[in-house]
Amino acid sequence: MNASHKHETYTQGRHSIAVVSRRTGITQLVLRAWERRYHAVVPSRTDTGRRLYSDQDLEKLSLLQMLTKSGHRIGDIAKQSLEDLHKLAIESGVQAMAAASESPDGSVDAAALLDEALGAIANFDDGGLRSVLDKALLHLSKPVLRREMLAPLLNEVGNRWKDGRLRIAHEHMATPIVNTFLSAMNARCQVLPGAPLVVVATPTGHLHELGALLAASHAHEAGWDVLYLGPNLPAEEIATAARARGVRVSHCRFRGHGPVARASQAGRSRYAYHYRRAWRAVLWIRSGGNRRPFGD
Repeated sequence: MNASHKHETYTQGRHSIAVVSRRTGITQLVLRAWERRYHAVVPSRTDTGRRLYSDQDLEKLSLLQMLTKSGHRIGDIAKQSLEDLHKLAIESGVQAMAAASESPDGSVDAAALLDEALGAIANFDDGGLRSVLDKALLHLSKPVLRREMLAPLLNEVGNRWKDGRLRIAHEHMATPIVNTFLSAMNARCQVLPGAPLVVVATPTGHLHELGALLAASHAHEAGWDVLYLGPNLPAEEIATAARARGVRVSHCRFRGHGPVARASQAGRSRYAYHYRRAWRAVLWIRSGGNRRPFGD
């Protein structure tokens, strides 16, 4: 293949917006906003108006995502050339791994990282668990990270606690590490002006907040502005916060909620239940007259 043909292939539109979103971790809502407001990339269009992004667009968007996560404002860097973005990434200490070189669904990497994380937990290796989570954030898009590593990790921790392969001490080591990781990941999400607001919390008696943090992460991916209130909060307090921000909660529930423990296994069953089910929280928020869901 000659240089001219390579360049033509590199700049030819061939990736849908769904593929680009999955491979960069940028939500489709944010992608459209970056194009409309900052002209970060100009994708080609099909005859029916569908966006098609080139490999060059994909590389630039991957760099923009990593640089904005490291603290740069999108408005300051959106129009810079690829060469300038690479230089900025080096100056900023950003590991500019092009998401275009990764497997589109990230499934193999996610499974391997999941095994590493479980191994670190089993060995009480807190530093190892932090390292695996940081590696996952670098190599996986956020939807894949949440869906194929973090949610299965919580499920498996609950299952292994229930059948005796893990002890309470394993969970007490892992929970704050994953909590801190998810909280930091959510805090770095960009919120666009005018984004609908969702309030995320767990009700009184629900002390495990990992499910709520995963729900908040999913909401961020869908383009919501998330007001996170944490665990074990009375309904009155959740409603007060929602009213103060001008949001009315129309429906809030946890799928599968109900008694799950029996007699001698009450404690273990209840614990495993929280890890298998809590992250499946589904909240419906009415904002500006539009009722929109999020959740798996």
